[in-house]
Amino acid sequence: MEFVGQMRILTVDDDEGSRKLIKAMLTPLGCQVFTASSGAEAVDMVGSGKWDAILMDIAMPEMDGITALGIIREKYPMEDLPVVMVTGSDDMEARYRALELRANDFIVKPVEQGELMARLGNILTMHWAKRELEERLKEAEEAQDEMMKMMGSVVHDIKGALTCAKGFLELAITEDEASGISLPGGFVHKALTAVDRAGGIAEEANNVSAMSRGKLKPKIMDVDLKAVLGKRLGDFRGVASNNNMNMKLECSVDSPVARVDRALLEKLFGNLVSGAVRRAGAKGSVTGSITPSGDEYLMVEVKDNGAGSTHPFRQRLFDRECQEEFRESGLDSQTGIGMSFSRMAVEAMGGKMWVTSEPGAGTSFSFMLPAGQTALAGASGRKD
Repeated sequence: MEFVGQMRILTVDDDEGSRKLIKAMLTPLGCQVFTASSGAEAVDMVGSGKWDAILMDIAMPEMDGITALGIIREKYPMEDLPVVMVTGSDDMEARYRALELRANDFIVKPVEQGELMARLGNILTMHWAKRELEERLKEAEEAQDEMMKMMGSVVHDIKGALTCAKGFLELAITEDEASGISLPGGFVHKALTAVDRAGGIAEEANNVSAMSRGKLKPKIMDVDLKAVLGKRLGDFRGVASNNNMNMKLECSVDSPVARVDRALLEKLFGNLVSGAVRRAGAKGSVTGSITPSGDEYLMVEVKDNGAGSTHPFRQRLFDRECQEEFRESGLDSQTGIGMSFSRMAVEAMGGKMWVTSEPGAGTSFSFMLPAGQTALAGASGRKD
């Protein structure tokens, strides 16, 4: 039998013969075996190297194995560094104490090679598997980080191209107006709207990439939710008027101030109101509401009275891979990137987001955000 990889084992015993015996048993199995003659020496060696397991004698002068185990466990949990206690007696109190300190196992002297291989082999196999898994996860995270970096670079290039296209379209509009000639159907204006939308998607993709890599940190400050939501609803008043839609804002909070990133909040409200307007359609209604949620949060809801849906997985609406499935079900999410960004933005600001939808009752996006100091002070005043 050989252990997986070249294991680094530290055997600790004040008896030189015991140390040599264990080293002789483990070295032929492919292990690197190091020795310490006291608990204090073991503690020093553990702090200066990387180990796969420790075999620790309990009864040693000066610092015994129990004391050394306690010190080691202050820094290294049992799943990171297995420690097998070696004892030459049936001192149950010492064993209980070692278990309390998270010893992984026990071996009784005189140590037999078969038992040593069986007990240590099980522990080392699990330990090595855990380490392999951690390394694979690290590699996967690094690969994902590289992919996100590449995505950010691609998005940057796309935004540059869209900016050029927008400039040419605006120039075409200006020249058409000056010459009195324009394309039928407002095609140039429609193209400009499409370019703006594509630019918004590219910006959202860039933000998702940045947040995934921890590069976009929210700039938290007190922000008036009513003012920002009201502005975003106002941005669609023209569309609402042309389609006989009803747009309204309700607020039951004296001071609707939340601790958020203003820029992220504006983009979040823009996504939600735009989607609600599209789902509601002509003669529909969109309502934005702000209500208290306990003493420390405010709840925001953007609701439409569109067709709605009973799709069983609508809570996965924020996952990009589910977007096609949702579009087919009637619960259109605008874009996977947009909804993914919305959820990430809310969570980055310390909140929680969810969606509800029922046939004939429309769709509602709701989220909670931490209340600002002004709002908390107002709530305290109302209680008094």
